[in-house]
Amino acid sequence: MAFAGLVFELASRTAAAGALGALLAALVLGVSFMSAFDPAIGPLVPVLASYWLNIHVTIITASYGFLGLCALLGGLTLILLVMAGLTRRPLGSAIAKLDRLNVDVMIVGIGMLAVGTLLGGVWANESWGRYWGWDPKETWALVSILFYALILHFRWIPKLSNVFMQAVGSFLGIWTIIMTYFGVNYLLSGLHSYAAGEAVTIPTWVIGMFAGMLAVCVIGWFAWRDARSTLAMRQGPLAPEGGRP
Repeated sequence: MAFAGLVFELASRTAAAGALGALLAALVLGVSFMSAFDPAIGPLVPVLASYWLNIHVTIITASYGFLGLCALLGGLTLILLVMAGLTRRPLGSAIAKLDRLNVDVMIVGIGMLAVGTLLGGVWANESWGRYWGWDPKETWALVSILFYALILHFRWIPKLSNVFMQAVGSFLGIWTIIMTYFGVNYLLSGLHSYAAGEAVTIPTWVIGMFAGMLAVCVIGWFAWRDARSTLAMRQGPLAPEGGRP
């Protein structure tokens, strides 16, 4: 995650990518020390002992870093939309730059996610003799890819080609990653899962965080509705920076 922020900070020089990447890395490190779930690590199942472990997991988790950065960029865009709506300040240029940065980060993230998932299929064939089996983990990996692909294709749908839809999609899309990476392991049964016996209770703070993000999106929509006539909007897949009002 810190690497994703550094790469796009060097590319964009907006300070947003580097700062948000560092913030996200710090948050994840903090959560990793929480004791909401059993942190015990057991021996690797022999059938999974393969060099594909390092390749597949490294690419997949790296993609999560880029898509996590997308979520923070989307959240920051929504906050700026709210500020623009409340203060009537000319923030269109800053919002347009964040929007384009968000798209670029998402393209890298979904590219790595797709490649990592395909390589996971190669590993599955080596371990279990089949490339794809609709295991919950595999299914949710596909859901994540399709969701982010849909967000990127908003650019070709006139009514959805705007900074608000891009921001909301990237902001909420991280929940597909959370479900794929974490939720499936404890809530669903499968080859990748640890779910057994009594179901794991979803922590209250997770539900609160999801509700809070939805609230930000709703507030952002009202702000976008009131201020969109004064903000730069992206029109089409190759619109220049700043777009068309």
